[in-house]
Formats: sequence, structure tokens, C-alpha cells
Amino acid sequence: MEVLEKNVACPELEEILTEYRKPVVIKDDDLFFGHSIAVNGRPKKGLLSADIEG
Repeated sequence: MEVLEKNVACPELEEILTEYRKPVVIKDDDLFFGHSIAVNGRPKKGLLSADIEG
């Protein structure tokens, strides 16, 4: 693959990557003690689903 320019800034891509890399933190106190929470979503669409497992 031929690269015309190296390290070209792409603000749109940087914004997407910043959103994608944000950590998800759930502070539940004792509400979900001993259970796993599966969360699915996308950076632009947000949370799509969440399920309590086991």
C-alpha cells in the first residue's frame, strides 16, 4: 500500500477514537453484588442494551 502523506491529522477520526476509548464505570454499591453486568452499545448511538448475568 502506498502512503501519500504520513501522520496527517484527521479530527473526525480522532473524535471517534476518543469516544470509543472512554471507559465505562458502573458504581452500584451493593445493588448488583455477585452478578455480572453485560453492556452493549456504540459511541454514537449510546447504550443499546444491558443484562444482569449470573
